[in-house]
Amino acid sequence: MTHYKIVTCWQTSIHAAKLLTSLYPEPESKYLVVYKLNQWINPLPNTKLFAFDSLKNAKAFLKKYAKSFINTKEAFEIYECEVENSSKIETIALVEYSFDAFWDRVQKKQRLVESYTFAAPDYTFAAPEGSFVCDSIKLTKKVA
Repeated sequence: MTHYKIVTCWQTSIHAAKLLTSLYPEPESKYLVVYKLNQWINPLPNTKLFAFDSLKNAKAFLKKYAKSFINTKEAFEIYECEVENSSKIETIALVEYSFDAFWDRVQKKQRLVESYTFAAPDYTFAAPEGSFVCDSIKLTKKVA
């Protein structure tokens, strides 16, 4: 099944080419994942990679949330991608400092908070429509 991956495009002074990375973390983050076209990319240990089930859902997410993630001078692109071992996810981590606890609970198949609230002890909220997690992603074609 075709999925869609949103990436952040960083222009670096060191590299002439743009760097395609995971959406949320800043370049210094330990959670940063770098993507390359037509190469299988695996997640960090004990985590998964996120993708959307449709271009419509990926675009809707960007329209609603993109400016809140990072400085708006960075660009976002959406790629069609192949995935391995995808499954729908209902909850995602809200902030980077909760990622370790979040993925630990996912690995243990523990119940996560089902709706967003600033008071949620695990800093999670409902995943955007059409969110999937995958064991591996290969970007195949830029579509937006």
